[in-house]
Amino acid sequence: MLQVAQLYALQKGFFDRASPETIQEAIAEAVMHIRQDHPDALERIRRTQCLGPMAEAVLKAALVDVCGSQTQPIVSSL
Repeated sequence: MLQVAQLYALQKGFFDRASPETIQEAIAEAVMHIRQDHPDALERIRRTQCLGPMAEAVLKAALVDVCGSQTQPIVSSL
């Protein structure tokens, strides 16, 4: 579930502004926030075993909430 969320976020550009030196920290911080604040996103992926339209919508909303937008990094020092 977490790997799906991480790959989706990377593929959709949520960490495009993160530097190679800080990408791991940005991903870890995003995962922590999704686990704490949006467990429904991960649960939907776990339950369906795929990233269907509903699961994608929930995950995208969680990432936008956590990251702000697809072009803003989550780590404030970036």
